[in-house]
Amino acid sequence: MKSGDHSEAKKYVEAWRETGQVLDRLKWDELRKMTEADAARAFTEWDYPLPSPWKREIRPEDNGLVEQQRWFMKAHAHRADS
Repeated sequence: MKSGDHSEAKKYVEAWRETGQVLDRLKWDELRKMTEADAARAFTEWDYPLPSPWKREIRPEDNGLVEQQRWFMKAHAHRADS
């Protein structure tokens, strides 16, 4: 590796590190500004990146651990079938 290449790579990595910090601050600022209604709307409008047999409407009664375990069971069954 030429010394010029190494210098350019370091600049590139540093630029992305700084960009990541800025984006992280923006994300947390936006999350702090969210109301309960904003959070509920974001959750119900979230489009899961899942294969179509797993896609379904999110119900308000769905929550945390129970829902997570349901997804894990489906994923396990899907892997066993493959």
